Amino acid sequence: MKRVILNLLVGILLFPMLAFSYSEDNRADEIIEELAKNSKWEEVLSNAHFLILESPYEAGGYYYMAFAYHHLEMKSKAKTYIKHAKRLKDKNLAYKISQLEFEMGRRKSMPDSTGLSETSSDIRIPKLKDRFYFSYDFHQSMPIGISMGNLRPRGVGSYMAVRSNQGLFTATNGFEVRGNGKPYESDAGFEPTGITRTGSIEGIMGLTWKLIGPLWMYSGAGLNHSRVFYEMENPEENPNLTSWAKSPQNNLNVFALESGLIMNLMGVNLKIGTVMTDFDYNHLRVQVGLGFSLVQK
Repeated sequence: MKRVILNLLVGILLFPMLAFSYSEDNRADEIIEELAKNSKWEEVLSNAHFLILESPYEAGGYYYMAFAYHHLEMKSKAKTYIKHAKRLKDKNLAYKISQLEFEMGRRKSMPDSTGLSETSSDIRIPKLKDRFYFSYDFHQSMPIGISMGNLRPRGVGSYMAVRSNQGLFTATNGFEVRGNGKPYESDAGFEPTGITRTGSIEGIMGLTWKLIGPLWMYSGAGLNHSRVFYEMENPEENPNLTSWAKSPQNNLNVFALESGLIMNLMGVNLKIGTVMTDFDYNHLRVQVGLGFSLVQK
């Protein structure tokens, strides 16, 4: 049941983003193709430049820049952009890029007839920069949580997460009981009320890597620590007063594994993933997060 819920949540998260991204990219390509058919090269350059700013890690914008500069007979600029488009290895554009390279090779001896400067010093290809992200993580059993790390457009990044709940900060003033909640002989007058509280904290470290567009995946492992607290009363001395006692015998340290998705749009990131403790699917929970990201210099 938990897997079905998780798949549903992931589908709800991804479908609008992928559909929007796909339709927007196709629309931009159609506009540029239409401009190119009518030889409106300056407008092609303007739209292609905008495409680069929107998706600097995709080859489309660079290809159209090279295509326009080639028809404007500005060889150096066309060569610079087509080289960058090839580096991004877009399978959908591979044929078009090879065709353009062939045409550029045939016309490389033609003079620049535009009268415009062809020096490459004014070419600004944006660098793919890493981003640092910070996120508030939430689950009902772990409402206090933060995670931070980096999102890299190329290669693998890293992150760390720390999560806890209010139960961990239960004050006991050194009061301890046995594993079954029964008091030791020194506190023989106390009895458990039957109410317990569990405090937990976990720390996780892992890796992030880019999937597509604004979507990254993360996966990590760490340690989950939990402890149990018993509410105690002393009906003989003060039946209206209760206190909390810790039970060190019930302290538990287990492994924690997690994985999920991070969607980062315009500096805002949304997370959804699962955390499993003690390698037990019965201890599987869905974790969500919301935060921000900044470009790393």
